[in-house]
Amino acid sequence: MVRSPLACLAMPLLLAACGSSPGGGGDPSEVADAVVADVAGGIDTPAADATPDASPAGVAPPVPPKVERRGDVTVVWLSGTPKEMGIQHGRLLHAEIADAMQFVLADPLLSAMPQVVQDTGILDILQAAALPGILEECAGLVEAAGDTGLDFKMCLTLNMGDVALAFVQKGIPPEAPVARMTWSAFTAAAAIAAARRESPAFGPGCTGVVATGAATPDGRVYHSRNLDWGGMDFSITQKYPVVFVRQPAGGIPHVYVGFPLNLSPYTGMNEAGISIGTHQAHPASMAELSRTGASNVQTTAVILRDARTLEEAEALVRRDRHMMTGILVLADGASNTGAVFEYALDQVEKRRPDENGVVYAVNHFISPAMTPKGAKPSSGSILRWMRLKGLADPGGEESIHGRLDPAGLADVMQDVTDPATGEVPTLDDLAAVAWDNGKGIGCNGAMHLALFDPGRRLFWVAAGVPPLHVKPYACFSLDELLGRPGAPACPAPEIPGVAAPSSAR
Repeated sequence: MVRSPLACLAMPLLLAACGSSPGGGGDPSEVADAVVADVAGGIDTPAADATPDASPAGVAPPVPPKVERRGDVTVVWLSGTPKEMGIQHGRLLHAEIADAMQFVLADPLLSAMPQVVQDTGILDILQAAALPGILEECAGLVEAAGDTGLDFKMCLTLNMGDVALAFVQKGIPPEAPVARMTWSAFTAAAAIAAARRESPAFGPGCTGVVATGAATPDGRVYHSRNLDWGGMDFSITQKYPVVFVRQPAGGIPHVYVGFPLNLSPYTGMNEAGISIGTHQAHPASMAELSRTGASNVQTTAVILRDARTLEEAEALVRRDRHMMTGILVLADGASNTGAVFEYALDQVEKRRPDENGVVYAVNHFISPAMTPKGAKPSSGSILRWMRLKGLADPGGEESIHGRLDPAGLADVMQDVTDPATGEVPTLDDLAAVAWDNGKGIGCNGAMHLALFDPGRRLFWVAAGVPPLHVKPYACFSLDELLGRPGAPACPAPEIPGVAAPSSAR
């Protein structure tokens, strides 16, 4: 008998899914529908342009839900309960969501994911682990934009996609039996696993730097991050970059830098001056995955909503078991410092700025206790680490240590030099590989680039259609977005993009 290569790729998932569903099972789609119906019941759903209730004395009322275009970025204001924010999101970005759903449904892999997670039992795991707020916000989003093809399965899969993809690629942790997988789901899962099995040169391309003290011109803390998901087509997110100004009932107002349908943050900052960026770190094996706990992006959401200090953020990172391996880079404007957290299951290791005032991260573990828990680093991750050492650490010929303010960090994050050869690719070179050569910091096909001055609650975003490494960073004031009087002003509307050589110029 000839065994299909796709079948071999999906064998861990098939073996994990060949038991029967606990308690006799039932149709997971009915479970999903029941969750939507349960969450949707008993909650008033005001129109997207409804005026919010007055806030308590001394607290400014939230900015009403609205949408505004600022350069390449769409700014969306949301407020209220998770259900209400989901409805506002769906109404204010309805056209963009409709376009995004056409993109998703036309992609054979993305369109297959919701059915795969249902038929394998992963959907049940996601529902059980999801924060109530995510379930409620998905319910609101589906209520407002369900006519685009969006349903609960798709919303939850997209917003816990880090865990869903890890389970598809590495297999479902065998802590309990799950639903029997259909052959169609098996073959779809095999295709997804094959497509996500990146070459050694590529993989996720996130980069994050926290600089403070001697590393910066004024001693203040600054934070930069590039977000990249690796080997998949996410051009729809580059078409519609969004800054969500979230004003949650009972939580700290904050921003997500994201895209339509993005309820779980990868990049953000809150009004307390905590900035954060997530970095994917592939696990060494299924042993580093868990059916229970928190996903990376859910942990980020909780930190932005609830944490006012780095210590409170660290407590939240350590509070829950982690469903998969990951890295978080945080900065705290009030304490003028930051940290990198590397974690797997119940173990968390913290790296702080060194005596030179710098700490940074890419997509592999650096802490000795964590390196056995992570997969072998891609060459791209290693190259970016090498380049960061040359640019951000003191002493190197090209070091800009001591000048790592937002403008200096922009130079670092948009740098495209191959540290192994010293070569700088032209725009034509990078266009030929879809802006992702797996080598330089700024040429990994990023979804967006962001800079933070958390002490002043200012942030800068370079986003939109590539190439991002030559785009200017547009400045935003969180206080201004929240309507706060006396909001710190941006020093300039933008930080110019780094010029790149081109055979066309």
